Amino acid sequence: MPNCSAINCSNGAHNGVRVHRFPRERNRRAIWIQNSRRDKWSPTKMVLCDIHFEENQFETKRLDGKRLLKWNAVPTLFDVPNRKFLHLDDLMQCNENGLWNQCLLR
Repeated sequence: MPNCSAINCSNGAHNGVRVHRFPRERNRRAIWIQNSRRDKWSPTKMVLCDIHFEENQFETKRLDGKRLLKWNAVPTLFDVPNRKFLHLDDLMQCNENGLWNQCLLR
């Protein structure tokens, strides 16, 4: 598995940090790309590590004890100053109002 794709982060399996592939679903993938500040970058093996997700983005009370991302998890924790992050609710509102492209260009 590759290293984390976030700016200023090199975590990965090599140092025991779990990584997660970018979603295939177009809208959620766009949020991940924008939040990770990789707007103009689209390699095929983009991943983000656990440290870029708030604790509430992980499933809780799993019987198997595994720490997995929720299906609709959005990364918001990045070492990038002065950056506005999109949340899934923001995207849904933009989509309902027909402002998809404008939301991504914020």
